[in-house]
Amino acid sequence: MNMEELISKKELLEQTGISYGQLYRWKRKNIIPEEWFIKKSVSTGQETFFPREKILDRIEMIVNMKDEASLDDLAKMFSVEFEHANLDLDRLIRKSVITEQVINIYKDITGSKKIDTIEQVVGIKVLKDKLTAGELTLPECQELIRFIHAHFEVLTGESNRIYVLRAMGVPFVMGVKSEQDIVFNDNYRMVTWVNLYDEISTIKFELM
Repeated sequence: MNMEELISKKELLEQTGISYGQLYRWKRKNIIPEEWFIKKSVSTGQETFFPREKILDRIEMIVNMKDEASLDDLAKMFSVEFEHANLDLDRLIRKSVITEQVINIYKDITGSKKIDTIEQVVGIKVLKDKLTAGELTLPECQELIRFIHAHFEVLTGESNRIYVLRAMGVPFVMGVKSEQDIVFNDNYRMVTWVNLYDEISTIKFELM
């Protein structure tokens, strides 16, 4: 897997229509992470680049939400910190983020008696998404959910990903801390991946 494509600051401002001031205001508020501002030497000196897909997705989300939420609210949404008192399962079910049916499947997989943590809700959402999309079988989902819960605390960074690979019908789950070049054995095929940070952000947005 190749390193992600970059976009220059000039191209970013032109493509999105945002101003220099907006970009750096969002940076100061931690709505856009500082590590996404990548300095590179070019023929004219130094230029700032960004991970293309991430920054374009983030700016689209900010622009779509800026009339509904304050910058402070957006900063909270994009933080991995979560107040468990705000966990409203009924609201998430009404918005189809999770379903009663998948909650029951999740409880069977994990042996959980009640659902009251963001880690559990992320697991339920991932389970629903992967089963609905038909990307994974139920046994493969079980492997993925167990892996998520075993490594949740260390894989919630924005650049972290969890990959599900398959070789001769056998699933293999791996976590990646940073998006460097990743080389898989030719016997393995990448089936799907999960970014826990994005999953948490989506859940927070639906609870706002």
